[in-house]
Amino acid sequence: MLIKSRRVVLQHIEHSDLETLWRWRNNPRFLKLCSIRREPINVEEFDRELRYDFSRDRHEQFLIIKQSTSLPIGTIFSYNFNPTDGYTFITIYLDEKLEKKGYGALAFSLFCQYLFEIYSLHKIYIEIYSYNEYSLSTSLTGGLVEEGRFKEHRLIDGRRWDLIRFALYSNRLDYIRRLTGLTSVRPSD
Repeated sequence: MLIKSRRVVLQHIEHSDLETLWRWRNNPRFLKLCSIRREPINVEEFDRELRYDFSRDRHEQFLIIKQSTSLPIGTIFSYNFNPTDGYTFITIYLDEKLEKKGYGALAFSLFCQYLFEIYSLHKIYIEIYSYNEYSLSTSLTGGLVEEGRFKEHRLIDGRRWDLIRFALYSNRLDYIRRLTGLTSVRPSD
């Protein structure tokens, strides 16, 4: 499944993407910003971990592909999907060399548009640790609303950091469509 925009493509992950996802999963930056896990693992352990995550709470996961090169530059996934109350959580990881170039914001917007349109969600959550100043800044300027703060939630390098939960509401869908440049997201195979 593909979701295409002018600069990025979201492509459903496949088993052939395992080594790419594994390298990112073991990246110290990914472990610090995007995971509750702390230790690197081998590819076989990662295969089991990913299968477990999908059996437990992982909902959908895509590679983020840079349109101009057709190369994967990150991943985005939803988890804790609740169709009854109409919400899910998102985590996004982008190769550090491509940060601050708009790819992450566009991939996030595309994925949110997809989730709102396909699953008729009311809101989408993203959680950010307080040491991730860049993501905090972009979330606040991107129309996300702080809904909760979990004080001293994470211990990193001997210091306690807050976990901040933001929400993006479905009433922002028209704004998201303007960002993506797409009136509707209809995945193609």
